[in-house]
Amino acid sequence: MHWLTMRWAIKRCLALVVVALAALVVVSVINEINVIRQYLVVVQRSLLTGLSDYFDLIDTGDKQAVVLTCLFTLIYGFVHSLGPGHGKSAVVFLVSAKSYSRAKIVAICLLLNIMQGVMTVSVVMVANHIFSLGYRQSLGYVSSMNQWVGLLMILFGGYVLLKLLITLMKWQFTASKAYVGPENDQTSSPIGLFMYGLRPCTSTSLIALFTLLWFDWSLAAALVVCSFIGSFLALTGVVLVSRRVLDYSYRRMKSMQPMTTRDRIGVKVGKQAVLAAFYLLVGWLLWSTGHIQVSPIL
Repeated sequence: MHWLTMRWAIKRCLALVVVALAALVVVSVINEINVIRQYLVVVQRSLLTGLSDYFDLIDTGDKQAVVLTCLFTLIYGFVHSLGPGHGKSAVVFLVSAKSYSRAKIVAICLLLNIMQGVMTVSVVMVANHIFSLGYRQSLGYVSSMNQWVGLLMILFGGYVLLKLLITLMKWQFTASKAYVGPENDQTSSPIGLFMYGLRPCTSTSLIALFTLLWFDWSLAAALVVCSFIGSFLALTGVVLVSRRVLDYSYRRMKSMQPMTTRDRIGVKVGKQAVLAAFYLLVGWLLWSTGHIQVSPIL
């Protein structure tokens, strides 16, 4: 009994350390938000400067420049997707909830990229052709869409947190003390994934709008496709590696000591708490940074 009590105390200490580190990361992100914004501006300006140089060559009829531009955009889409806001964590949450085959994980990543690609092109076309907005106004329209998606994520994170608190309160006052997870335990990850699919990619929108200043939709569409191919490759790679790490960690924990009922309750509560905190933070970041104008020609 003494050993079990000590073991539970160690786990609680480790959980507190993890929570403290997570809180430190959140506070650091909030404190450095202006630095993050400036970094986004610098990256986007470098992108458009590079594209401008290639566009000058394409305008002269250089076909090699077209190939290099597409390759450059694919690499940029890959690197850019490694950053926040492209659904990697949402897919990891989803595939960690139940066992998915590798082919199904790839299909989920592809579906998310298609959703984001269709949303990005649709928003750009509506802003540029239907509303006849200029470059600056179209980019602002895309940014406002990201802010609304961020607001949805904040509401969703608050909903998950509220459901968790209500469930814990019910559990405390239940005589049997049989914990039952929140009703949204199996649906929260797909909902979060769907919200990521509603988010138009600002950088890819920027590439499309910037291209349309010189050329027609044929080149702009090709660059959008290249960007999302790179994004798909990055997303799939990160999710597959994360899944392997999670599977390995789970096997190690299971081989060391069978999980008690208390352990399973802790895992359920922890997953929901992390999910709620994640969407609250991401939603706040999208809401607070969505209005940033990053083009050097504005």
